[in-house]
Amino acid sequence: MRRLFSGSLVGLGLAMLLAAPVAAGSDSTDERRFERGRLASAFGGECRESADGRRVTCTDTSVNIFDGRRGGSDPEFRFAGEEVCVSRFKNTYNARTGSTLSDTFEQGCARNRQSLDVDFGERLRQASVAGTIKLQRLRCVHSEEEPSCESDERRVALDLYWDGHGPITERFIYFRETRKNCESTFTGTQRSRDAAVSGQIGAKPVGLGGVILRHDLQETRVCT
Repeated sequence: MRRLFSGSLVGLGLAMLLAAPVAAGSDSTDERRFERGRLASAFGGECRESADGRRVTCTDTSVNIFDGRRGGSDPEFRFAGEEVCVSRFKNTYNARTGSTLSDTFEQGCARNRQSLDVDFGERLRQASVAGTIKLQRLRCVHSEEEPSCESDERRVALDLYWDGHGPITERFIYFRETRKNCESTFTGTQRSRDAAVSGQIGAKPVGLGGVILRHDLQETRVCT
């Protein structure tokens, strides 16, 4: 991602193409995938020390909203409409030793859900999402022995607004990657604008970095 987008973490899009598995029975065949549409990504993190200086808690947040189409030779990859994905991670560690005390990871995606309202403005000037999304959560407490973990799910409210600023940047994308016996070639075009993201995730106000973009990505994968 960072190689193609000059340090801008755009999350979805190319990441979906990169992560897509080779279809079963395709040991010697060509596969093609594409993604076309609009995408807004929000990302950010911070670390805070406890009042007594003994612990440090770091958080990382990523939100992606997409409106467009994915397609190709793999039926499981095909999709049209709106998609919202949220990922959050929190880690608390001992400030003196650096050992992890606890961590929490939660993530979830929703497609074409009436509980979420996704909107994109013209010329990459704004984007927004409002509604609720279900997140799967894994919480672990670490000790000198094995960590104790428990999982659950919860519904979280989203109310985020992307405010685009600065010039629109246009890029041509070309990237080749080899994994095991498969060679993938990625090509496409992208128009993007940096954005400041404000609003709330759950009851907590957030201020995140972001980007709004429109892209047309294609992947050709040849396995031998």
